[in-house]
Amino acid sequence: MLHSVVLALPALGLETPPLPGNEVAKHMAKLRLVEEVETAPLRTNASLNTIDLTYDISAASGGVFSETDAMIKGSYPSSGGPFPLFMWMPSTGSLPSGNLPQILATQMANRGYAAVAVQYADYGHIDNRMDAKAAAVSGSSPHSALSVLCALDYVDCSKGVAAAGYSQGTHIAPLLAKHSNKITAAYMIEGARPTVSGIYDICDNVNLHQYLPASKRRYMTGEGDEYYGWTAGTTDYTPTKAKTIANLKLASGYDCGDSVMCYAADGSGYFVPTTNVTDGHGTPDHFNWAGESKVQTTVAEWFNTAPVWGFQASLDWLASAARV
Repeated sequence: MLHSVVLALPALGLETPPLPGNEVAKHMAKLRLVEEVETAPLRTNASLNTIDLTYDISAASGGVFSETDAMIKGSYPSSGGPFPLFMWMPSTGSLPSGNLPQILATQMANRGYAAVAVQYADYGHIDNRMDAKAAAVSGSSPHSALSVLCALDYVDCSKGVAAAGYSQGTHIAPLLAKHSNKITAAYMIEGARPTVSGIYDICDNVNLHQYLPASKRRYMTGEGDEYYGWTAGTTDYTPTKAKTIANLKLASGYDCGDSVMCYAADGSGYFVPTTNVTDGHGTPDHFNWAGESKVQTTVAEWFNTAPVWGFQASLDWLASAARV
């Protein structure tokens, strides 16, 4: 039986694990590899037009960041409209032009959205400026990505704005709602709580619910996630199911005890994939949701087609939850 209990839990400290230089390089290489996956056999049923724009991060952030021509890439249905908006926040070191961001954009365009992946500020680094990065994307400046997109004649942001992200993108995606009341739902894949000292709780429900309620957020993080499956504020960086569940309780505001599935009746909440759901393809970690292992080039079939908590099911939830 699925159930949820809204719960305010005590905050945990969170520190970034010390990674030697060669390990950082390996991590970045893995992220780039995952973001360059080829299109999987996913939903394809609409004729789509291309979106290829830029926005000025420097102007949108009031000079906090220096980037100017930041990418916005995606697609929208060739008939009908104007459409609600979807924005994907990629992982660290990844650009909207990568195949994985475009898989997400295409999938949401096929669900009736003007759907894009957005480059955020200083995308190659993780630091304590998550809130400023989000503000440059969705703030009230006419130069923000959201302002640029909502001004398009084929976009109607009053119909809803969905956000989603992977890794660092899971921090920025829900924070978009802090800077715009246009954000109506968010889906986070492999992440949720920043591993940066001083901002570990910035994306916790206790700090987010007034901007985007728990009923409009959904999370998925594997029990073996190397970066989000360990307990904040400790020096034990070994991921476990229990630690991952504890993190998602704080992020989501829901508590279903030690259950890996914690969804409310409306579909919001979280799921922690475990080894027994991957059809023999290993422990769900930070990368293999986008392939059978860290080096494959498709969205993993075990994740793509799983009912209720899988990729397609979760995008269906997001597309519905975000519509106004």
